[in-house]
Amino acid sequence: SDTVLRALAASPASVVSIDVKTPRLDDRETVRDALIDVIRASRGRSQPLESITVSSEGLVPFVRFAQALDGLHGLQRLILRGTYMHEDSLQALIVSLGSLSQLVALDLGGSQIPDDLVGQVAGALVRFTRLRKLGLSCVGMDEQMLATFSYTITRAQASSLTSLDISQNYGHLLECGETLARIARNCTNLTQLNLSCCGLTENEVEPLFRELQNSTALTDLDLSLNSIDFNGLHSFRQMVEAVSYTHLTLPTKRIV
Repeated sequence: SDTVLRALAASPASVVSIDVKTPRLDDRETVRDALIDVIRASRGRSQPLESITVSSEGLVPFVRFAQALDGLHGLQRLILRGTYMHEDSLQALIVSLGSLSQLVALDLGGSQIPDDLVGQVAGALVRFTRLRKLGLSCVGMDEQMLATFSYTITRAQASSLTSLDISQNYGHLLECGETLARIARNCTNLTQLNLSCCGLTENEVEPLFRELQNSTALTDLDLSLNSIDFNGLHSFRQMVEAVSYTHLTLPTKRIV
């Protein structure tokens, strides 16, 4: 609640991690402002604020919160699932992201990214050379957007990225097979790849499967809720034989 957050802001103790779930509709601005107070207070503490998680439209309107993140240099995890940012909010976040070079986990799941801001969001990621986990589920990702993000991912984060979630972008990722294959080829430390509910067919996944035959790191692959016909897909059989999966989730069943 906002009362707890304001108490944290007033406390001399360092706040390292904050997780804000959806407050009541009439409390959202109050909770947002209290969270901003915590962020501002953390700047003068001996131990920096390292992790912020906000889910399900908890901070609407979002602009002031996004602006408060600017210069929060010690932040390592920023999870903004289902925040449904409007364009002005996203632009404010892009500016703040430019100062968060220590991020190791970033999740923008559920935030629809307008086409004219894709390049700016992807460009902001260039600074995150330590990024391990990237979540872009349900952002309206199409093949062009994926290509733009892959340019950054396969250069700035190629050696560090271990988890990529681009699930729930149903019907938009047609003809993206070569882009997915490029990500798999360059991100050699990728251990988790979530492609659930993306409208993928065998045409999109076959180039990916060929690349994953050479993977030495991937242990968790989610292909559920797609329309993939595995009959006659030799690259899939070869991939499964070559890679030791901890979790392999398919459209019809989960293999553990």
